[in-house]
Amino acid sequence: METGLRPRTGFARDSACVCVLLGLLITLGACKRLPGDDEVGLDEPANAPTAVARSKQAGGIATSLAIPDALPTLPVQPYTGGPPPSMNIAPAADSGAPAFPLSWSPDGTSLLALLPTGRSDALGRPMGRLVVLDTTGALTWDSGDLEAPIGGQTPADWLADGTLVLARRDGTFVRPNGSQASSASGLEGQPREVWVAPRRQRALLLGPDAAFVVRPGQAALRLDEWPLANGTSPQPGFAWSPDGGRIAVSAADGRHLLFDASNGTAALLLEDGSHPWEVGPPKDFWPAPTWLADGRLLLGTAIRRRYSDGDVYDHRIVNTTSARALELASTFGLEPLEQSVDASVSANGRYVLRSSPSNAEASDGRAWLIDVLNAKAQSLPGLGEPLWSPGGDRWLRMDAAGIALITKIDENDALVQLPVPLESEAGLREASWSPDGRWILVLQEDGNLVLVDAEGLSAALGIRRLNTMLGTVEEPFHVAWAADGRRLALRMARPVLTDDDNPLASTIRLFIVKLASGS
Repeated sequence: METGLRPRTGFARDSACVCVLLGLLITLGACKRLPGDDEVGLDEPANAPTAVARSKQAGGIATSLAIPDALPTLPVQPYTGGPPPSMNIAPAADSGAPAFPLSWSPDGTSLLALLPTGRSDALGRPMGRLVVLDTTGALTWDSGDLEAPIGGQTPADWLADGTLVLARRDGTFVRPNGSQASSASGLEGQPREVWVAPRRQRALLLGPDAAFVVRPGQAALRLDEWPLANGTSPQPGFAWSPDGGRIAVSAADGRHLLFDASNGTAALLLEDGSHPWEVGPPKDFWPAPTWLADGRLLLGTAIRRRYSDGDVYDHRIVNTTSARALELASTFGLEPLEQSVDASVSANGRYVLRSSPSNAEASDGRAWLIDVLNAKAQSLPGLGEPLWSPGGDRWLRMDAAGIALITKIDENDALVQLPVPLESEAGLREASWSPDGRWILVLQEDGNLVLVDAEGLSAALGIRRLNTMLGTVEEPFHVAWAADGRRLALRMARPVLTDDDNPLASTIRLFIVKLASGS
């Protein structure tokens, strides 16, 4: 489920990861170093091979380095897949100021939201009080005193059984109706953020002074080695393992750690002493690692290698059982890049799209699609920053020319792009997939919000010219998808038609949209 439209840059710490792990991590005690002899260094010897020679290390990897000028584009064909879906758009029940939706409960019957209070925090961000609404938008529970900046920290989230985890010491767990409140013993300080594991069996609570793993009926587990933010360092980037048993952490001080969520012990995977990577200005979180489908970790920061003929950049893949680190380029027989590099991982951890950033100087427009499980790398023209589908089998390409769906059409991994028809020619700001991969919610630069039926974007069925104008939005904007993809909640203004069919903007309200396939 989503807590907002996902920007084109992607965010690794909360990306979905459904993959197969390669065994269990042996508990090594607090911050023991894992054995490994392939740690990446900062500098190469003077006789290091040139960039051309370094690229010839495929080692049996199936690699295609012929870069096409562009992907084939399929024309828009009449849709033959059946009747269009039905849709119901209803304003939420009046509960005062329109709430900002955060997330639906696993069964899709309760909506976690922030109700604006009219106050702002020290940074000028509007504050909201945590509430729970039903499927009509009616208020069912009010936290009373738990507030958070709208568009900022995540103050609560759902566990698999429908229990809410709250970022506070007293009443850490609560049912949507406010009953059965309980606390996690052993919590210290003041938690501010909640990050639930993929299977929703436990949660990570973060505060300025400590990090804890909590689950109902158990004492809070303090992560003693968790790197804390300070005046010069942001919060570490982190990612839950797909089974919710481990947390991979990358800190601004160069440490890459692996925490066991069952006992709190930490293993040191790698330590970069001199910050050899190329990153932008630190934000709230340091670039996070990502779990791959084969159980390894792709580190979120690109390392810089110094050679006599110039610097190159690359990401690293780390084996979590041996701490063996390899560079992405040498692992898959690719050329290192002479500028900073982006690596976007599909939701299932199987594919890595490696490319030069679209704003990089001297960008050659190259990109590689890496199949981690089959050890194949396919060269592509520059595709910008992708937005992967929940299934990890296709992605959206968004640029000034419009929006297109990149997908495979045969068993030979041939890729095509399918244009997404939109009535408005306004630029694209953000987009969001529904959790089931059926729908694409597109926010355009003019504030128009369009819902696209992704089932109609099919090479086999043709492309349905369906895009439904939902309304207009303003910042800050949030959307929450139910887990089955059939319900979403969002704040927007619905245009109202006058007698002469001229649209008039209405006030911003919370709307509940219900979707159903055509019958």
